[in-house]
Amino acid sequence: MKIEDLYIDGFGPFASKQVGPLTGSICVIHGVNEAGKSTLLAFIRMVLFGFPRQNSSTHYPPLAGGRHGGRLSLVDDAGHRYIVERFRGVRGGPVSIMTGDGAPVDQGNLSRLLGGASWDVFKNVFAFSLDELQADKSLPDADVNSQIYSAGMGAANLPQALTA
Repeated sequence: MKIEDLYIDGFGPFASKQVGPLTGSICVIHGVNEAGKSTLLAFIRMVLFGFPRQNSSTHYPPLAGGRHGGRLSLVDDAGHRYIVERFRGVRGGPVSIMTGDGAPVDQGNLSRLLGGASWDVFKNVFAFSLDELQADKSLPDADVNSQIYSAGMGAANLPQALTA
């Protein structure tokens, strides 16, 4: 899966904000302090995995207006385009998935679009901040380690390949 672009309806300081197109295999978001890098990362995570409880320190209410949430445009490995949209609501907010031409897609396909990546794998392997990267923590989760090995070696099933 690749994120092509995103649209923030309302999230932290951003309202009616289009970001993208995001090009290349790896996308690095950089900028001066307080530019919104962490907010942008939190937005992507919340659209894909749901909003935290309102009393969470990562709440990011829409300070500039707009409905709390937005959408991501994704492309899967086969080149098919999808729109994943989520707004704050009960239990993380309901997710809506559509094909690029607007046909609804079952919510169960989100896991497939994410390559089966759990929250921990996504956070530690695919979308992390500099602070998280510099944190003095090991990555004990077997799924996280497997994804790192797979990405680095280009083998989708490296653990199985090593034991064969």
